[in-house]
Amino acid sequence: MLRHKRNTHIEDEQDDRGDISPDSDENMDDDSEVDTDNSDDSAGSESDDVWDSLIKIELCKLQSAYEEKVKDVMKLKSIRESRARSDVYKKMRPLYRRAIIKRFVARLLWFDSIRRDGVYKAIRASAERLRTEEDYGRQEALQYATNKRKYLFDKLLSDYGPPEIEADGEDDDNDDTESD
Repeated sequence: MLRHKRNTHIEDEQDDRGDISPDSDENMDDDSEVDTDNSDDSAGSESDDVWDSLIKIELCKLQSAYEEKVKDVMKLKSIRESRARSDVYKKMRPLYRRAIIKRFVARLLWFDSIRRDGVYKAIRASAERLRTEEDYGRQEALQYATNKRKYLFDKLLSDYGPPEIEADGEDDDNDDTESD
């Protein structure tokens, strides 16, 4: 049985693509070396908390507002920073909750739609075959199946053109003509 090495989990939760953060295996060859000490059959992250990335994203997005309010409370009430942080956090909990719920619903809808997608179904079927026939773990099978079917992602990318480059507000085309 030939197994392939996968990179360690890289937390890239700032990535806002639907916010399911995959392992970063962009440069992984199909015949890479084996990493067999993954006996864990879990979802595949270092943390078993499925809410961790979602909550951290929303906390980070609201961090500047939180810090500003903490400074304001410290000035107005003349209290210690730790007390101000605690008070502001309690007041901002409804805001955090709404943001987390909004992101959760977006992920849930994305996941619901991806389950009907052909790319997902093909990778999932390959992974299940690896789990049953080759005795792969869940994460290992999904990673290997995804790498073996990377051509499906190339097909997806063929539907899109190159990204647009946003101008800085200056007209770069006129720079060449003005120097005459």
